[in-house]
Amino acid sequence: MIDLGTLGGRSSEALGINNLGHVVGISDTSQYSEVSEVVKEYTRHGFVYNSVKGMRDLNYLINPLLKWEIEKAYDINDKGQILAVGTVNGEKQACLLTPRNPSNIYNENHELGDIKPTDWFYSDVMTLSSKGIISGYDDGTFKPDKEVNADEFITMVVKALGYINMKEDMNYWAQPFIKKAEDIGLIESGEFSGYNQVLTREEMTIIIVRSINESFPEDLSKYKDSIKDFDSIDSKFQDYVLKAYAKGIISGYTDGEFKPKNTTTRAQAATVITRILDSSQRITY
Repeated sequence: MIDLGTLGGRSSEALGINNLGHVVGISDTSQYSEVSEVVKEYTRHGFVYNSVKGMRDLNYLINPLLKWEIEKAYDINDKGQILAVGTVNGEKQACLLTPRNPSNIYNENHELGDIKPTDWFYSDVMTLSSKGIISGYDDGTFKPDKEVNADEFITMVVKALGYINMKEDMNYWAQPFIKKAEDIGLIESGEFSGYNQVLTREEMTIIIVRSINESFPEDLSKYKDSIKDFDSIDSKFQDYVLKAYAKGIISGYTDGEFKPKNTTTRAQAATVITRILDSSQRITY
């Protein structure tokens, strides 16, 4: 089973699929109106999904000058044509959406050869890939089990925060992303002994917690009690680990330990960053 995600809201519903695995339906967006003091009504839009691009709002794929708002997508054929319902000029109308350049919409030639839909991290990798946050190697692979260096993880989080189109430095590709991370408070100068070394789990929590725009529980003691090897966590990381636990963005192993000195793989990094994006108060990206 693959979680298709949402367009930023709480729920989504798949209504149609073609033989190429492209899915259409309806999803809550992150926009909502206050119905009462305790009830929020989310705006719902039609979506199209494929494994490469992830879920996308159809309203961002059509020409805005047409002034349509696509509310629901019912079906899709193998040419990528979509049956939908929307509003235009204040009236609800049925419509047929036909992609002018199907390859730009579905981009099927960018699959990563060493991962498959049954992999536990597949959906997370595809979601981040569709947003330009992560990418594969020149040989068409993702290398999910490869350890992540500090500069790689910092770059991914900076991109997740919306800084996608930054140019790499000719001398050191990650320097612009590291500088941006310092500017926005993700890291402090000199905090890491080196950026081109593998990132440990406890080091990762610093970047995770600083990337989240939300408050944390004042009493974190219950999370401390659930980590069997808490005392083995370096004291400067302990508070960050507890906050990451509190938000469910990172968790321990099945034996109840956190294993702070263990390294992080690319697959694990993808899952963690997806959880950051899915947190209850989303970062802006």
